[in-house]
Parts: sequence; C-alpha cells; structure tokens
Amino acid sequence: MPGKRKAKPKKGKKKVNYAAMARKYNTTPAKVKKVYARGLAAYASSGSRKGVSSHAWAAARVKSAFTGGPAAKVDKDIIKGKKKTKPKKKKR
Repeated sequence: MPGKRKAKPKKGKKKVNYAAMARKYNTTPAKVKKVYARGLAAYASSGSRKGVSSHAWAAARVKSAFTGGPAAKVDKDIIKGKKKTKPKKKKR
C-alpha cells in the first residue's frame, strides 16, 4: 500500500562497555568507569566543543588518560590506584 509507513526503530540508551575499554587500554573496568565519570562531569562543569556529546567527551578522556595524554596527569590518582587520604588528627 502506498500510504503505509515502516515503523522507525526506537533509539535507546546504549550501555557503555567498560570491560571492552579496559581490555583495550590494559587496565581494570573500575578505573575506566571512574575516569569516564570524571569525563562526564568535566563536560558538564566546563566549556566544551560545539557538536561533541558528553559521552564522546568522556570516552576521549578515557583514551587520553590511559595512553599518556594530558588527562593522565589529572587522573593519576585513579590510574595509579592510590586513594586520597585525609591527614590524621593528632591526639592531644
């Protein structure tokens, strides 16, 4: 029939495959997830380029962090696996 249209496929949310990224950069999925989350936060808090989605921004940050780019310096606490600790209070 000429008036009949095909249904468009619904666009759903794609899940981020942290395990695949971790294998690609030879690290753990937990570290990739933390850096990815920082990338999303950086996109929201600072200026970003026109036409770049937040998830593309976060994926680029992951790549930069684990290949020794500028993000590696910022995310070194995650990459090296060291936790930020608060200084202990001295007892009086």
